[in-house]
This record gives sequence, structure tokens and C-alpha cells, in this order.
Amino acid sequence: MNLDLASIVAINTIIECLAGAMFLGQALLHRHSRAARIWALAFLASILTTVCYLAWAIAPEAWIGNAIGNAGFAVGVGCLWLGAARYNGAPMRWRVAVVVAAAIIAFVGSVFDVRDPWAGAALLFAILAVLAALGAIEARRGKMGRRPFAVGLMIVLAVTALWELTRLVLFVAFGPGSEVFETWAGSANAGVLTAALSIVAVTSTAVLISEEDLEGALRDEDEGGRGLGPILGGEVFARLVDEMSARARAGGGEITVLALVIPDFQRIQGAFGGAEAEMLERRFSETALRRIDPIAPVATAGPGRVVAALSGRSVAAAEQAARAAHRLVAEDLAAAPGAVVPLVGAGLAFGRSGRALIAEAVRAAERSAASDDAAVIVTRPGE
Repeated sequence: MNLDLASIVAINTIIECLAGAMFLGQALLHRHSRAARIWALAFLASILTTVCYLAWAIAPEAWIGNAIGNAGFAVGVGCLWLGAARYNGAPMRWRVAVVVAAAIIAFVGSVFDVRDPWAGAALLFAILAVLAALGAIEARRGKMGRRPFAVGLMIVLAVTALWELTRLVLFVAFGPGSEVFETWAGSANAGVLTAALSIVAVTSTAVLISEEDLEGALRDEDEGGRGLGPILGGEVFARLVDEMSARARAGGGEITVLALVIPDFQRIQGAFGGAEAEMLERRFSETALRRIDPIAPVATAGPGRVVAALSGRSVAAAEQAARAAHRLVAEDLAAAPGAVVPLVGAGLAFGRSGRALIAEAVRAAERSAASDDAAVIVTRPGE
């Protein structure tokens, strides 16, 4: 079945409107995402573009529809690039100026000869190829480069860049009225490809803004709380525990190591993806840092494991502090935005055996998580 240009543009308009509406609905739910508003503008521009092209296809004498559509096309692709840059925290001022200039050039190029339906087409193809290429590069840089779903947006922009470059070459070499151009790079093929790429772009960007929203929520939590000290690395913490144990032995005392563990962390990572697991791990460690004794050194001891060294406490006082930290961390994680509400176990290890206490506390926390009531489990190596 062969469809005329107006029918193809009408179908494309429906798809663009549905895709844009889906993304706008997602963007409204993720107020912490910095890139969401810019990508929303990209999809709004794509809706404007297809509506203008549809009006122009129905009434060819309405040349302003073609001009606005071309400018909107440049804004749409440009905002995909700008959104990626915003996601990565890159400077925006000159990038915004480039997109605005590109839209103006696309509009002006279309009105030089309003009787020619292809007026400014070569210029538009070149603009779109450049903006899409810049967006594809940005999607593989910085923070986006570490996000698996950013690959979808990168592919969309890379394919767009190659497609527009192909159209430009065929347009210049053979002309818009040639059979070669119509067969391989005509408006019908462009409409089908644009619709398919829009669906992929909506899916990819929706996941990306969801991930960024979690990060934004964490930033708000950090700004609203007291100043957080550093979370130590595992080896630094182990040496610190060795030193504390040595001082405790010399004074006839002992130290306590508290461990908080998310036992299902690896399964959460497999089920929900690396980005969700990364957000959960960061939230877990920073929440633990807030809720544990503010003077106690806190460290990570592997994925989903946080440990702290408590000194100068009796067994009863340490247990009370551990129960309070365990309860508050579990409540904070349950109340935080996100798809995962993890189970948290808590363990205490008393003694003077240095870094061996860390492993003992972690094992006790794992037993705590496996128990029916997830209560704090206390262990004393050697007993």
C-alpha cells in the first residue's frame, strides 16, 4: 500500500504527539531532573514540527508551515543535545546560542524562495547532522557515558546524524526530484525513520530522567541535613580499627564495630540495573553516615555494606546506639523515592582483634537480615 505524503505526515504527527505526551507525563513526575525540562522542550518542538509539516502538506501554499517546521526540527534535535549536556553538567550558554542560531538559520533558509518546497533543505540537513552528531558525542561523555540507557539516545542521535548527512549528499549530488533521492532519502522514508527514532528516544530519556531524579532527591536530602563527614575507604578504615584496637589493648579496654548490610544488594543490581543499585548504595551509605554516631568513623565494606567503629562504649550503650541507627536507616530507606525498599541487617562485634572485627560484624549483620525480626546481632570473637 502506497501512502501519499500528507498521510505519512499525519501518521507521524500522531506518533510524535503520543510520544511527546508520554515523555511530558514522565517529566512532570521527576522534578529533581535537570535535563527533563530541556528534553521536554525537544519533544514539544517535535510536535510543533510535525503539525506544521502536516499543515504545509495539506496546503502547500502555506509556506510558513514549512519554515516553522524546519526551525522546530532544529530546536528539537538541538534540545536533545542540550539535555545531554545538562545531564552531564556541561556549560550551557554557548550551546544554547548554537541551537538558537541554528533554528534562525533553518527558518531564514526556508523563506528565500517560498515557491520552492525544497528551499533551505540542504542547509537544514547540514544543521541537523551537526546537532545530532554533537548530541551523540555528548551522550557518551561524563555521567551519561556511565548510564546503560544513554546508549539508546546515542544511537538515535548517531543514526539521525548519518541519515541527514546521507540526505545532504544525495540532495546535492542528484537533486530532490531525482529517483535516487526519492527512493533512498525522500520525505516518506524520513517520516518513518523519525517516528521509529522518536519512540526509542522517549524510552531512553524517560529512564535517564528517572535515574537523575533519584540523584536530585539525594542532593536535596544532603542540603537539608547537617554537614556530612567523609565516608572512608575500606583499607583506611581497617588500619584505623587496627590502631584503635591497639590502644584499647594497651588500656585494658575493647572497641566495637557496627555493620549495616543490605543482603540482597547483588540481586537488586541484577533486577533493577546498575543505576538503581548505584543510587541505593549512595543513599544507604550517606543515610548511615547521618544516623550513626557523628564522631564515629564510617566506611563502606563492599557493595551494600557500611561499617562504623565505636569506642569508649559499654555493651549496653553500643547495642542501644546500634538499634537506633538500624531503625532510622531502615526507615529513611523505606521513605526515600525509588523502586527498591531493601531489607537491612545490623551486627555488632566487640573485641580487640583489629580488622578481624569488621568481618565478624558484617557476618553478624547478614545473620540479622536472615532472622525473622532482623534484630541487631551481637558477637564477640573468641567466645
